[in-house]
Amino acid sequence: MRRREWRASARWRMVGKAVFVLVVVAAIVHSAAVVVLGRRVEARLAALRAAGQPVSVTELAGPPVPDDQNAATVYRGIFRTLPTTGGQFPSQPSGSSAPRPAILDWAPEPSAQAQEDARVLGHYLDPERRAQEAGLHERARRAVARYAEIPRLTAQAVARPQCRFPVNWEDGAGALVPHLLRIGSLARFLAAKAVLDARDGRMAEAAQAVTLTFQVSESLRDDPSLIGQLVRMAALQVGATALREVSEWGDIPEEDARRLADTLARIDPGPGFVEAMAVERAMGISVFGRVGRRSSAGPPSPANGASNISRVASAYPWWHLVARPLLYADQLAYLDLMGRQVAAAEERSARAAQAQLAAAEQAARSLPWFAILSHVGSVAFTSYGRARLGLDRAHAALAGSRALLGLVVYRQRFGAYPESLAALRQRLNWEVPDDPFSEKPLVYRRQGSGFLLYSVGPDMKDDGGRPTRELRERIGAGVLLRDRRTGATTPAPEAMDRPAAPGGAPTKDAGAGDLVWQRGH
Repeated sequence: MRRREWRASARWRMVGKAVFVLVVVAAIVHSAAVVVLGRRVEARLAALRAAGQPVSVTELAGPPVPDDQNAATVYRGIFRTLPTTGGQFPSQPSGSSAPRPAILDWAPEPSAQAQEDARVLGHYLDPERRAQEAGLHERARRAVARYAEIPRLTAQAVARPQCRFPVNWEDGAGALVPHLLRIGSLARFLAAKAVLDARDGRMAEAAQAVTLTFQVSESLRDDPSLIGQLVRMAALQVGATALREVSEWGDIPEEDARRLADTLARIDPGPGFVEAMAVERAMGISVFGRVGRRSSAGPPSPANGASNISRVASAYPWWHLVARPLLYADQLAYLDLMGRQVAAAEERSARAAQAQLAAAEQAARSLPWFAILSHVGSVAFTSYGRARLGLDRAHAALAGSRALLGLVVYRQRFGAYPESLAALRQRLNWEVPDDPFSEKPLVYRRQGSGFLLYSVGPDMKDDGGRPTRELRERIGAGVLLRDRRTGATTPAPEAMDRPAAPGGAPTKDAGAGDLVWQRGH
């Protein structure tokens, strides 16, 4: 009996020793992995810092801007009366000791009249609705007249060298940005005013309002957030659509057309978009840091991938204790993935950017099982792809708008549109950028006394000038071939649908078709 007990005890001692050795070995391996992987992470972050890239949300605020140089101080006054549909942000919770965010002062609750006027102007900017609603033109004219000071104040704002709103960027994905809604509302107000002025024959005033629309979009040039850059690109599209319609109502005086073309030549949404993608990466890096410090991941927001990571980080606080090596490996995978996204943003070529994005999507599908936060962050890759497409569309809109202005001036000078875009450079010294989708000159040809001008669009295929469905819906079914001054209309080409998948129906995807500017007179 005693011999059996001794043997059992010996076996347990051996098991204990083996377990102890395994624990020690595991601890050594764990510590070594922490050191090695941690150093790799720090090396990657140091390389980003050396390249001037942000690696934390605390770097986003930037130095203060004096009030007399800051357009935001003028916008604050504009936003008090601006027609807008609302979009209110919550006030400070009752009993909270935290100071009320200063940025909330830039989003006062609009009056009932301002909300109604915003609705009227929104309807007025829809050509189809404008054609259907009797009296809409007069209601829109009265709405614009109620805010006669806004164009003058906007001109003061865009003349200032910088624009910085008091956003608390340390909140990361939870930062409040109510000013972005107001910037969008201001762009639409100015666009509506431009169309009204053109329809009433005030072409110089219409050109000035269009110019202000583009300049307002540039107030967000230095906004570090991706949502800020998306609002900027949306405002650019609002300006391009307004210019298209203004030019159909009459001839923009050459001096105003050149001034507007010079404004467009100075606009490049690319650098701001690249910086915004670097900031997306910095927000994700900050989440990894918060997980490692066992602190809260902060308030989530559905705006970007960093907020998705925040949710997982909040749900699994044990990461920093049990799986620090895996956390470091996860962060390295995330840095690789976001490096691909930033590289795609830096590409000037739309085709090359799409290839980069496709490679990033493939890399995301090949992530190891333990890269939980990287998996969650990669959910935003589809949004990043759409954002990059928006950038290329903005470049195409700028190129088409500059070409349109040159064609308008050419006809005023010489009595007819040119035979080729090269004539704009030769006879007017007028520069027109290439199509970002084809990396070649925009397609242009004379059609009778009019012309057809187009970018091949996001599908990168020449569809012969058939507009994308999104473009056709935005500018109206017959607008592409309408002489607004005489009322003569010709049916525009049918919009393109993306081909159906096997067993499916054609979709209304905006990628199929061309981005078209056309005149039938």
